[in-house]
Amino acid sequence: MTPEAVVLAKVGGGYRVFADGITRTAALRGRLKHTSEDQVLVGDRVTVDVSPDGSATIERIHSSWLARCEPPTGRRN
Repeated sequence: MTPEAVVLAKVGGGYRVFADGITRTAALRGRLKHTSEDQVLVGDRVTVDVSPDGSATIERIHSSWLARCEPPTGRRN
């Protein structure tokens, strides 16, 4: 089963996601872990693979409702 989910929070080494009316903890897929750890934010839409044993893995990051901006540099006058 591979539902679309919304990221609710970062918890420990995983993410709390909401899909199909269920809240569960999901880990990042291996290749995403090495490239996207800082890019998964609360509110992101993701594809989650749920195994028969109930464990969940974030397979793909779709988009975010939040804008990602570069932090300001220097002092503001």
